[in-house]
Amino acid sequence: MLFGLVVTIAVIYLLAGLARKTNLGQFKNSTMQVLAVLPLSAKEKLLLVQVGECQLLLGVTGQSINLLKEFSQPLDIKAPDFKQSLTQFINTNKKNND
Repeated sequence: MLFGLVVTIAVIYLLAGLARKTNLGQFKNSTMQVLAVLPLSAKEKLLLVQVGECQLLLGVTGQSINLLKEFSQPLDIKAPDFKQSLTQFINTNKKNND
């Protein structure tokens, strides 16, 4: 009886390790990509996500995910720093709104 319990626990650990290594729980979807991540604090960050032809700026916290901006013109993420690109975009919008 004890041997059966040990074998069962060993099988569970092996299957969990296999699932982790093969990314079994993750879907491979080429239409959605995370383009950039900007950590703001330990539990908060900004994500730039490409969904089809659209780019979305998401605010992610420990409790929620919020859509901050949907870009009609995609940001140029080939720039060396996402923070720099986002700051440049915000400054351009501030000038246009004034």
